[in-house]
Amino acid sequence: MIIDCHCHAGKGDGLTGPWDTNAPLAKYLRRAAGAGIDRTALLAAFHSDYMVANREVARIVGSRPDRFYGFDDATYAGARVIEILSKTDKKLSELLSDLPETWSTPELRVDCPDDLKFDVVTRIAAHFSKTNKVITIDGARILFDHGWGLVRASNTQAILVLRFEADSDEHLRQIRKIVETKVNDLIPHG
Repeated sequence: MIIDCHCHAGKGDGLTGPWDTNAPLAKYLRRAAGAGIDRTALLAAFHSDYMVANREVARIVGSRPDRFYGFDDATYAGARVIEILSKTDKKLSELLSDLPETWSTPELRVDCPDDLKFDVVTRIAAHFSKTNKVITIDGARILFDHGWGLVRASNTQAILVLRFEADSDEHLRQIRKIVETKVNDLIPHG
């Protein structure tokens, strides 16, 4: 049996990216049949709401479970780990032993008016870019010497999503305080 992968099944919601967000299956299925491909793992289309995109993939998979597998990033990551482990005699813990220890926060959700949230992220990026490198893909990731902070506007809720990671608990607290203080200064209260 041959299994293939069709990226971005279904229709996205118009976001731009380096891939097609409208990837109809009919053309792919004709090519797959000609190549003898029996099963296909489907990935969600690029979409501002990942859950909507995943529901669409689930709908497609459910329409032909004999033909399609559902697929998400966790499945792919797990498969890659299995592939890496299959090519070595080392345990996973040995392969990861030289990675530095890090401290991180879960997603932190901060209420922010819908009409202001993207402006707040833009202003955060402008403020921190004076002193730090800032990556502005899907938010503002502010790089510090010992870690980073991320401020991102939710596409579906009136919130900002913040995340932090550092090389020590002390640095994590420092970075978080610096970024959260500026975020709070930019969100109107009252």
